[in-house]
Amino acid sequence: MSSAAPSAFQRTFGLQSLKSEGLALVPLVVAAMFGALVFPRGVAPEEIPLPTIDARALSAVEAADDLRTARVREDPLPARVRALGSAYRLFNAAEGAHSDEVKLTQAHEAIFTARRQTMAGDLEALKTLRAVELSGFLAEVHRFERTGEQSSELLALGGTFIDRMTQVGWCSGRHLAMPDPALRAAFKLTWNRVLELERDASFALTLDETRALYSFYFTHPRATNAGQGAVDASTSASSAAVARGRANDATRKAKAGWLLGKIAELSRVDPTYPVDLARASALFMRRDFRASALLYEEWLQAHPDGLWTLRVQNHLRAALLAEGR
Repeated sequence: MSSAAPSAFQRTFGLQSLKSEGLALVPLVVAAMFGALVFPRGVAPEEIPLPTIDARALSAVEAADDLRTARVREDPLPARVRALGSAYRLFNAAEGAHSDEVKLTQAHEAIFTARRQTMAGDLEALKTLRAVELSGFLAEVHRFERTGEQSSELLALGGTFIDRMTQVGWCSGRHLAMPDPALRAAFKLTWNRVLELERDASFALTLDETRALYSFYFTHPRATNAGQGAVDASTSASSAAVARGRANDATRKAKAGWLLGKIAELSRVDPTYPVDLARASALFMRRDFRASALLYEEWLQAHPDGLWTLRVQNHLRAALLAEGR
């Protein structure tokens, strides 16, 4: 059946021809859209690739810690282990109260006196002690987030934790940026360090606990002390606009430098993490475009196809443009 003839209105205003021309343009529009999706364009990286977390494995670790805490109600810890927990709390309380060096040293020595009195068979009891104090720490952090007040119990379990989080920009008012999985991992690391159990594999974080903590680091980079010094120096410039620009640049570079250190740390324990891709992004953020482009090029040579390919091509294009190529 033939199509209807164009009406007088269509003939007068040329709408029939426009309709035909519009249809003719469809393949060109589709081709342009396809090209925009397929061919690389300069897109600067704004984030670091995050490690892949096994949620089930992480939940299993948390459940095991919670179970240890629950069992203490029925089976109390040995007195010598409880004494170590008390010494840990007293040290944190002294730190939280900003006590002088003499008091802090005495409190630290008390920890090691109690630590020496624990026995080889106390390994599981020590893990349980850590789980109990972790549970109390989380409860007090959540209380702080509700009330905005640091309780004496929070100081005893976390010391200067809130002050440190505020100083680096991870706590604003009563809002703490760090989620519970990262909080758990951070507490365990601190507990291990204070009790000098960092080198004991029995107390090490699991891979997924580490991934949870470093996922937070990568999404909340901070400037190092040296970088902050550069920011402070920049703000003394006479021109406010120039000062702001220099300060922003110094902060960005300091954060990128901090990220590079964290990327290296994670790569030593997580063989699945795309370290070269992460380093390329951090180097771009530090405005080291040549080094960033080289790493992107090497990554594409090793991974010509895959989930990240188009994104990396876009980042490479941005690095080459920024470098002037």
